[in-house]
Amino acid sequence: MQQTTPTGKLESITQALPEFSSMLNPVTGCFKDPKREQQALNQLWPQERYAFRLPILIYSLLILSGGVLDYGWYQLSAHFWGFFSLRFIMVLLALWLFLGTRQAVRPANYDSLITLFQSYILLFYFAIFYDRWFLNTHHVISESFFTVLFISYPLMCCFVFPSKVRASCLNSAFSLVTYVFILSLLPEVNLRNKMTEFLAFFFFIYYAYNLMRSKNKNKRALLMYEEKQNEAILLAQKESQDKSRFIAATSHDLRQPLHSLSIYNDLLAQQTHTSEAKAVITKSRQAIDSLKDYFDSLIDISRLDAGTTSTHVEHFALQEVIQQQIDELAPSFPHITVRNIPTRAVVYSDKLILSKCIQQLLKNALLHGTGQQGVQKVLIGVRLSVSEIKLQVLDQGVGIAADQLDSIFDEFSQLNNPERNRNKGLGLGLALVKKSCQALSLPLHVDSKENQGTCFSVTLPRGDYHQISVANVQSIEPEVASDQAQILLLDDDIMILDAMAEMLESWDYRVYKAENAEQALSVAKKITPDMIISDYNLPGRSNGPETLAQINQLYGAPVPAIILTGDINIPVNHSLEPNGYLVLHKPIKGAQLRVAMKKIYNNKVK
Repeated sequence: MQQTTPTGKLESITQALPEFSSMLNPVTGCFKDPKREQQALNQLWPQERYAFRLPILIYSLLILSGGVLDYGWYQLSAHFWGFFSLRFIMVLLALWLFLGTRQAVRPANYDSLITLFQSYILLFYFAIFYDRWFLNTHHVISESFFTVLFISYPLMCCFVFPSKVRASCLNSAFSLVTYVFILSLLPEVNLRNKMTEFLAFFFFIYYAYNLMRSKNKNKRALLMYEEKQNEAILLAQKESQDKSRFIAATSHDLRQPLHSLSIYNDLLAQQTHTSEAKAVITKSRQAIDSLKDYFDSLIDISRLDAGTTSTHVEHFALQEVIQQQIDELAPSFPHITVRNIPTRAVVYSDKLILSKCIQQLLKNALLHGTGQQGVQKVLIGVRLSVSEIKLQVLDQGVGIAADQLDSIFDEFSQLNNPERNRNKGLGLGLALVKKSCQALSLPLHVDSKENQGTCFSVTLPRGDYHQISVANVQSIEPEVASDQAQILLLDDDIMILDAMAEMLESWDYRVYKAENAEQALSVAKKITPDMIISDYNLPGRSNGPETLAQINQLYGAPVPAIILTGDINIPVNHSLEPNGYLVLHKPIKGAQLRVAMKKIYNNKVK
């Protein structure tokens, strides 16, 4: 397999930006627009200022260490101090450059300072040559040394201490002129015999220039690519926000009629006594639940993709969540045995999101838990270690092929359901599990063998038993006695208001209806409700919680309340604390509403 070099990647980036080449000067590799080029220099400065420091320090040390040789030859004579002055001036220039790199913003005169430094280096090289060759009788440095010194100078100008392209190239060309002039001063050197050195010098100048131009071009290509990338990210974020707003609006609008449909279905179930009609209503309930599950899964996945899902980590008993999902799902699969190994483990995570993960994993196991030998068993339990808990859901189904393990987490992926039979699932459960685990940073692993079964594992952080909140261990009775309790029902949707009123009245509650905050306050002045059930979004200036606050102020004491909402951006709250009311998402079943009312009733009795 071919490997792509960094240069190849940069070229591919450049090709991906059609307008990029037209923005650059083909000679220098810099932007044609002076303002854009200055902006690029400022953007590149944080990287370049650190790249400058080490070469400057090393070069300064080399220049100062050369003073030892001067002292060995000239002692403390005037000759020595003359050369020491040249070295000291160069170190001062290097120090000036170094101090410039400590500034957060690129100094305005920095290129001019580098050009001066380059020119002074060339002057210093000539001074060394003239001194060592004509003033020093020892001839301690050979001609080859000066050849290497001058030929490498263009690389230093264009790569080690680069200034503007034009200035670096001019200094490089002037170094060639200086080199030729030096050779002409040597009587024993014939310039015609130095053509090889001259060609090498030309090559180094061209190579250094081309290297500098390519480096400028590549750096600006990266800047353009990052800008395009940032624009794409901003656009994606805007689209994500638009998507979230659309999902929230759609969720609220679609949950309202679905909530009414669910309530009316429960009313029909209460009023129907023939077995044939009950069978039809049961199938109707299954269709409503299937639509609700499909809708909820789409909403949850969309929110996870948009990054708008808020997490609330807490300490809670894992067995409570597991048992809740078993109790909810197992009755729908009477032919499959669900074995749960009880655990006293306490985890520290988001209870709601983790509950959905367990629900989807258990549902997936129940849907695919029947093996080829007719084995119908699902096992759910935990493995404990010092710092973590591994939740495992195992089935004895047909298993998954190794090359298909990754695809099972794709949305709408169903391996053995090409006909898209809804009784075999929607193809969203495992996708929701994966995205939820990613949102909570929980490792998710799957092991499977064909014709033997599958095991899904989720690694959870340990929690502290002593920090479990009281709300997480309260028991909830399934029934509630009404004794003609008075319920204030508040909702601006007439269909929902009538459906809820009929259901509550069928439970022997006395219901007072209100369509807005003003009507609710008017009713509250006439009667004292035992409980308030309100929609969250109401017409006018006041929403459900604000209306509750006004009613509580009217009585001087809080009234037990339940807030029902179709807005997915409002988090569910199954505890009366800290707001004094429960928050439930529409659509809601009659049984769920009765359980919530029982919780409030128990709290009121206490």
